[in-house]
Amino acid sequence: MIKLISTFTVRFIAQFLFCLISLYYLVATAGTRINYVSFPEAIYFYAFVILFFALFFFAKKQQSERTHYGMLAFWFFILLISMPFALLKITLGTNDMEPIILFFRDNGMEEVAAIGRGSFASAAGLEMTFVSLLILSAYFLNKILTSFSKVLLAICIAHLAISPLSQYIYRQVVPNPVHANYPAAELIKEPEIITRPTTQKNLILIYLESLERSYVDLPETKQVYKHFQALEDKSINATNVDQTIGTTYTIAGMVGTQCGVPLLPKALNNGLYGRKDSGVVIETFMPKIRCLGDILSEDGYILSYMNGASTKKYSKRGFLASHGFTRFFDEDSVPMPEQEGRRNIWGFNDEVLFDKAREELSYLASQEKPFVFSMLTLSTHGPDGFLDTTCAPEDVEKTGSGIPDAIRCTAIHLQQLNQFLDENGLSENTVVAVMSDHFARRSSMASSLSSMQDARRNLFYYSDGSQPRTIDKEGIALDIYPTLLNAMGYELVDGRANMGVSLLSDTPSLRTVINDDLILNSIFRSNHAMGNYLWREE
Repeated sequence: MIKLISTFTVRFIAQFLFCLISLYYLVATAGTRINYVSFPEAIYFYAFVILFFALFFFAKKQQSERTHYGMLAFWFFILLISMPFALLKITLGTNDMEPIILFFRDNGMEEVAAIGRGSFASAAGLEMTFVSLLILSAYFLNKILTSFSKVLLAICIAHLAISPLSQYIYRQVVPNPVHANYPAAELIKEPEIITRPTTQKNLILIYLESLERSYVDLPETKQVYKHFQALEDKSINATNVDQTIGTTYTIAGMVGTQCGVPLLPKALNNGLYGRKDSGVVIETFMPKIRCLGDILSEDGYILSYMNGASTKKYSKRGFLASHGFTRFFDEDSVPMPEQEGRRNIWGFNDEVLFDKAREELSYLASQEKPFVFSMLTLSTHGPDGFLDTTCAPEDVEKTGSGIPDAIRCTAIHLQQLNQFLDENGLSENTVVAVMSDHFARRSSMASSLSSMQDARRNLFYYSDGSQPRTIDKEGIALDIYPTLLNAMGYELVDGRANMGVSLLSDTPSLRTVINDDLILNSIFRSNHAMGNYLWREE
């Protein structure tokens, strides 16, 4: 009797763990939260219940000593190729194929490991525990249940059906019919300049890592965001800039805001771009797309870029060098003794960044040419921010997150930079533009941000010496490119530059014309024809 109860208990626990963890990873891969009431999300919860009881009541006990491991091995193989997509969704909030392909273009597994160790070590440990329990429970159930192989097959089919890799390959063979209605050659119109400015303005372009305008509406960050509101109130403030596929990570946000196009790969073979160990080198980054740097470098500007991480990784140097930038500053530009105690997992922190930014701006101002200076901050990066030595943690205990402190300190750095510009006479003929690089990814503020859903918006404001005002025209990151040209005094035909439409023009933006997030994103998702057009060389 005791042995029977013991066997019953072990089987019950094994089935419970297997069903629960299997559904957990299926849901994670699909990117849907479990909901017990609202359909279609509730289907995942009830699928777990049905699967559990089917295993428990209908699966027969193994009658022979022979155990079949073929299906178990196949399930393990599918688990190996599916698990990275589930883990990416859990840790970063996305598992789209486009950024994965582009990431591996010029980064190797050492960069992946570095990010994992530095940002998500505790989460990785928890997931490894789950995976171990899943494998052990599957092995045990495969030994005692005759019909368990059918359950494994069903789960394998489900993983293959929802896998981003399977869907991406499928769309290479069977294109989305929506793509045919929006051909790249018609959507992408090279900017036609009607008039150029009589006086050339400098441009300072500041990307704030994962710092979106949505923080103004969250209870945890509303107070600290007032520092940014003080800056916005003195600027031309665009309050309705949404995010789309192809602009959801740093280099994609930079390409979108400077080139007016989404960053899409050619196809799976584009994944080798720039790999140090591949022997494949493509010297140009979207060579036929005319970007902000192309226009301004041709007009005599010096273009400079700075960030705390390495510019050789994550595609930034390749993109910028292909489009007019000639000066680059990163962690390799600052002696290590000077970075001592002022670093994070990515590179030197924002304290060093803003110090070096002032030095570079002083140098650029001393030249006889107009300049573009662009920089990317780090402190508001997930999962919990990276505070520098000048940033005292004041809100962590109240909010349970380091992000609010990082937001406050980033605003203070910007205020101090504005003061430097004023004191050195650089504000008079300079457009200073501040923007998100993309929406915040999975972080300690994730649950609060996800509650906003479609109300999330990117940050974008700029000052050009004119009267402050608010722009509420609907737009996306692609519209920032022509808006910057307008702010600098360039007049464009229809206010257009590639796929972007100036937020200052009366021409409806792509976001306004389509007016449907699902359709707009489906135009860009897995659009191999558009990717090939963006990367064409002739």
